[in-house]
Order: sequence, then C-alpha cells, then structure tokens
Amino acid sequence: MEENKISFSKKIKEELASKNEDSDLKNLAILSSFLKINGIYKIQNNKTRLILKISNAKIASYILELLKKYFNFKNNLFFNKSTKLNKISFYIIDIVENVDEILDKLKIDIFNDEINPYFYTNKDLIYGYLKGAFLASGSVNSPKKSNYHLEIKTTSSNMALSLLKMVNGIKDIEFNFRISKRRNDYIIYIKKSDLISSFLIMIGAIEGCLNFEDIRVERDYSNNENRLYNLDVANYSKVLKSSKNQLEDINIIEKNIGIKNLQNDKLIELCHQRLNNKEASLDELAKKMSENLKVNVSRSNVYHLFKKIKTIADKYRS
Repeated sequence: MEENKISFSKKIKEELASKNEDSDLKNLAILSSFLKINGIYKIQNNKTRLILKISNAKIASYILELLKKYFNFKNNLFFNKSTKLNKISFYIIDIVENVDEILDKLKIDIFNDEINPYFYTNKDLIYGYLKGAFLASGSVNSPKKSNYHLEIKTTSSNMALSLLKMVNGIKDIEFNFRISKRRNDYIIYIKKSDLISSFLIMIGAIEGCLNFEDIRVERDYSNNENRLYNLDVANYSKVLKSSKNQLEDINIIEKNIGIKNLQNDKLIELCHQRLNNKEASLDELAKKMSENLKVNVSRSNVYHLFKKIKTIADKYRS
C-alpha cells in the first residue's frame, strides 16, 4: 500500500474517531460493524471471548470509549500495545466476560457473515454501520494521485455482498459500489471522485472531504455540480458545528451573568442574533448586526466577537 494512501486514510479515520457527537443508535451501529469485521471470536469452556486488534491508537481509544459507554466491564478489558507482528504494532482490546451480552445488543451472529436486517431500517443505522466498516477496514487514495479509489475490505464474501447491498441501496445517492476479490479478501470499492466525496460526508468525515476536494481542485479543476454540492454541504456542516459551540457559550453567559449585562453592545447584539439565527454564517450575522446597530460590522468583527464570548464563557464553564 502506497505511503500517501496510508497517510490520507489515516487522517480520515482519525477525524472519524475524534467525533463523539453521534446518537446512541448510530454509535451502536458503528460498534456492531466494527466488531463484525474486526473481531476475533473464540469459544472456550462454552464462553465466548472477543479480541480486537487495532493498529491505530486513536481508533482503539474511540472503540474502547464506545464499549465502556454502553457495556459494563469488571477488570476484564485490557488495552495494551502488542508485540510487533510483521513490523506493525497493534493495540489489543480483549473481552473475556459478558461477550454474549455485547453480541446480543449489537445484533452480531458470529455464525452468520451477513449484516443483521435491523441495520437497514433507517439512515442513522446505515450511516453508522458504514462508518464502522470504514474504520475497521476502509481506505482511500490520496487525491494527489490520478487514481481515485475508496474501498472497504472483508475476509467474507457474504459480508462484502451485504455491505454492497447496504451502500448501493441508499436512495439519495447512486454510489454504484463494485465488488472484487483480492487474494483472500473481498473488496467493495468506488473510483469516481465526486462519489468518494459524498461517501466521506455521509460517514462524517467533513474535514476529510474538504481536504480531498481542495487537493482535487488544485490538481484537475473542472466545473462539476456534484463537487460544488459536496463543498456546500461540508461548509454548511462546519457552520452548524461552530454555531452549536457558540450557542453553548452564549447559554453559559446567560445562565451565569445574563447577556444583557455584557459591557459591549456588539456582544449583546451578536448573542441575540446567534440565538435567533442558528444556521446563519458569519457574513449573514455581520449584515444583520450592521442593519440593527447602524454601524459597519464585518465578518472579521463577528469572528473576534465570538472569540470574546468564548473567553467570557470559559470563566464560568466549570
């Protein structure tokens, strides 16, 4: 595997593993998919043992955090760096108790390689399941290369066919994933750059999509409607994420000292504008503030005002 493929895939996966904002429904789908593809199951003395070998520390921490969130463990969970195997270091999550409870809640049948039909029933489950699959065994070429390629790999043909059915069954986007065999593995893959961007957005890799598109535009710019749509969706998602953090800061200020008691009219106005316009961009907020205050307020002013709001909120955050 090429170096740039590894590094770009790693960035995508670490972005996905850094997000803990998903719903419980989606988180359990992520876990189910990851354990289905990456889990090693052993039955000893009529008890099931689950072993996860993960080569990336951030992914290992993310999966461990999700497991701890939804399942109760008693000193039977180990998280250690393994000895080197083929010059690749692995982190080990070894579960020796309550494995059947985990498998039951995550709807995993270790004797059946197909995806449980439950995970096809709504978008949260589908997107979560595909995110977990990509974290477990996905990769994507760097857009610096002319050969665009995103894939998810499994050792089971039935699992690969189930993933193919799931992703190609999405109504909003015609992904048209294909399947092939590579040595002992089964691969589902796409090669169209705009579909790769759509897939990255779908599983939550917004920064990864923006990076992918920026590099791609530099290398071979063309007027592509899907690309512009993907960029709009990614930028809109960034606005929503920033707005969520800003609203949290404003609510902390209101709870502790009251917005009306801020010593700056622009700060007060910006707080009210954000509360009333949760999806507005910085430019849109600047325009509304300029109209209401009868003074010129720039996008840069709004950005620095939000920094001041955060500084004030941080004093009371604890």
